Amino acid sequence: MDSNTNKKLLVGWATRDITPGKPVLLWGQLYERVSESVRDPLTVTALALEKVDENGNSCDYAVMISCDLVGVEKTVMDGVREKLKSRMENFDVNRIFAFATHTHTGFYYAKSEDTVGLNVTYSNSQKKDIMTPQECYYFLVDRITEAVEEAWSKRAPGGVNRAMEHATVGYCRMAMYRDGSSRMYG
Repeated sequence: MDSNTNKKLLVGWATRDITPGKPVLLWGQLYERVSESVRDPLTVTALALEKVDENGNSCDYAVMISCDLVGVEKTVMDGVREKLKSRMENFDVNRIFAFATHTHTGFYYAKSEDTVGLNVTYSNSQKKDIMTPQECYYFLVDRITEAVEEAWSKRAPGGVNRAMEHATVGYCRMAMYRDGSSRMYG
């Protein structure tokens, strides 16, 4: 007999807009860029999954977070987990993980103002009225925390199914040639 027969899946979703309200440094490329406008919103989406037994007791759970950013640094997840420790009772915050859509038009964030060694210079832009990388960091941590809390609180019986469908995928900007050379936007 299958040990999962008397178990059900609870599913909760939540999303938050993480589009900054003023210009920001953009992350990616190899030079400083400051946003000038917004074409599409940036979002964070949280998916909470919990397997419960016939008595409603939790057997296993996790929360997955998708972020419209270049990447999700460990400092962000540390900040989210720290905030959630006191807010979510009987919840192991190490069961939260995140990934990024890897957009190079997402904002740059940093926990501190020390950007030494990072691939964003933050030099000339200091003179402009922009949201600092540190402000972006705390903004992001707050929004992710909110999304996780909401997704967890909205858990309801659900399921997962497979599907066959067309998926739109991105393309690589770095062209590599047969002679071994490569060129950005080749």
